[in-house]
Amino acid sequence: MDILEHLDFSVVSIGHVRSHSRWRTRFQGYPYHRLYYVERGSFSLQYLDCKYHLGPGSYCLIPAYYPFGYTDVEENDHYYLHFNSSFLMDLPGFQKPVIASPEQAAEAYPLFQELCEMPYEGKVNTGREFHDFYLIQTLPGEPNLPFQIRLNYRIGILALLAPFLEVLEKQNEEIPKNGKPFSKVLKYIDENIHRDIEVRELYQLTGMRQAEFSAAFRKAFSIPPKQFICTRRLDHAMILLQETNLPIAEIARRIGYQDEYFFYRIFKKYKHVSPGIWRQTFQDPGPPEEKDDRL
Repeated sequence: MDILEHLDFSVVSIGHVRSHSRWRTRFQGYPYHRLYYVERGSFSLQYLDCKYHLGPGSYCLIPAYYPFGYTDVEENDHYYLHFNSSFLMDLPGFQKPVIASPEQAAEAYPLFQELCEMPYEGKVNTGREFHDFYLIQTLPGEPNLPFQIRLNYRIGILALLAPFLEVLEKQNEEIPKNGKPFSKVLKYIDENIHRDIEVRELYQLTGMRQAEFSAAFRKAFSIPPKQFICTRRLDHAMILLQETNLPIAEIARRIGYQDEYFFYRIFKKYKHVSPGIWRQTFQDPGPPEEKDDRL
């Protein structure tokens, strides 16, 4: 598969942090992918079954939604990029961080500097001594960024992602058969997220028997199909909360929950905050250190 042919992405934010040491350690999934380049100091990404240590010169791409926590956090300086990509989110071979080589990291460093320092009218900077934060997402009701700025960012971000996309393309070609049949299933879930979806509909798409399908699905995605559908609904909800001003009741309806209060309880159970607080966190360009794990 040619990843470049299918890749989509929209940028949430990009920035540079100095002398940072305030990450929370709780496990949490985020509705966007994260890219880190560490200049100084270090920290670790703690997953349920493994840990990734990022020291000076480390360059890492972290997938959306898979829960992890920050541990072993030393005071550090780092560049970061937060972005959405539905294609990468559904790529079976992208479920854990991808670490670039030292040579690739060295090439990325000046690119990050150039993107963070790119001037344009209306650019947001927190003004905090320790943190240069640039919100380049176009928020609801705000005018689009100038074409040349958007083009420059797109070219630069593709260059930043290039070493990881090359690895993911190769990994995708090597994914065993238990992962590839589910691309049709994932697309079907997304296209029908507004209604109840039965597991029977999913295994009929693959031609497998129910028990065979459930076992293979769990092996590929680490959770059973029903739980995946629920998780996917919340994925869609988080993006709608982040990128639109739709009422919460309408968002609940669009992801298949007719009862707004049931949606509220499910969201809070899995995300540990209410939908309203989630929206406030990601639509308010205030100082990240006052939010939960904004960086």
